Amino acid sequence: MPTDPHLDVSEAVRVQILATEHWSLLATRSITYGAIYSRATIFLTVVSAAVVALALAAEATEFGDRFYVFALLVLPVAFFIGVGTYIRLVDARIEDFWLVSGLNRLRHAYLEIAPGLEPYFVTGHHDDERGLSETYGPGTENRVLRLIASTSTVVGVIDAVLAGVVGGLVAKVVGAGSELSLLIGAVVTSVVVALLVHADRRIIARGRRRLEPRFARSAEAGRMHEQQEPPSSPRADVPQSVRAQILATEHWSLLAARDVTYRAVFSRAAIFLTVVSAAVVALALVARATEFGDGFTAFALLVLPVALFVGVATYIRLIEARIDDFWLLSGMNRIRHAYLEIAPGLEPYFITGHHDDEQGLY
Repeated sequence: MPTDPHLDVSEAVRVQILATEHWSLLATRSITYGAIYSRATIFLTVVSAAVVALALAAEATEFGDRFYVFALLVLPVAFFIGVGTYIRLVDARIEDFWLVSGLNRLRHAYLEIAPGLEPYFVTGHHDDERGLSETYGPGTENRVLRLIASTSTVVGVIDAVLAGVVGGLVAKVVGAGSELSLLIGAVVTSVVVALLVHADRRIIARGRRRLEPRFARSAEAGRMHEQQEPPSSPRADVPQSVRAQILATEHWSLLAARDVTYRAVFSRAAIFLTVVSAAVVALALVARATEFGDGFTAFALLVLPVALFVGVATYIRLIEARIDDFWLLSGMNRIRHAYLEIAPGLEPYFITGHHDDEQGLY
């Protein structure tokens, strides 16, 4: 007669299994963020190249008919890549919600084994909405700024501008005047922004609804799970090796989150500088072709506001990254404090802080 595999499983084995799954989710999250940055960089590289190419075409054709033909060949391709990138970024956000929910469940399991470690965790350990916000950090409280600073918003705004330019060029080709073409382009841009924002909200809301919390704070939300699986009853005397393993896993989790934060900073700064560099080159070429005439003014009023928006969004993201970094450092200092409670004699070997106050962070 086979034995129940749930019986006589030591806490060390349980923690090892949980830590392995924890690392699996962290690796998957790193891949997801890598895909986000790569896709955004590819798209903005394509857009920058298209802007420079249009400036060269304007110089060669003096904004003649061949310029419009070239623009209507290049810009729809850039717009298609942009829409594909935007969809991928929204999908990546849903994947990240799912991965963070899984990480929170694992933390909940750690704290079922060793409840005394809860004060040392800055991340959430419930898989409900509030628990996800706790794991994302204090920056999630200001949703408006976070929305403006998100990579998907930057890509969406550039997509809308591309759509507006294509709409205005088509209107110009079919015989509309300059003022009417500008109006059509502005209307198309506004409509595309509204459509993308609406699609973003619907897709994200639908993705979040699929996340059914098993360990929510509300007793009612977790009642069904409790009926299916009786809660574990960890011993009060948790071995020090088990406590250290749990703390080490969470420590590495915070380090991985810090790595993601810094990669986001460098990636966004590189994207912004690429956009600015392409805008400057394109403006120089157009200025040479038009001798700073009306064509240059129109081109500058199209390109520079987009670069400014990308710059403002990047600046907000960098400020948020600094806040996230302070929060992550605070969490790592708490974990170091727990290490030194387990083994006080190791304190002379630590060059980093182990208090989560301001002095400890510095």
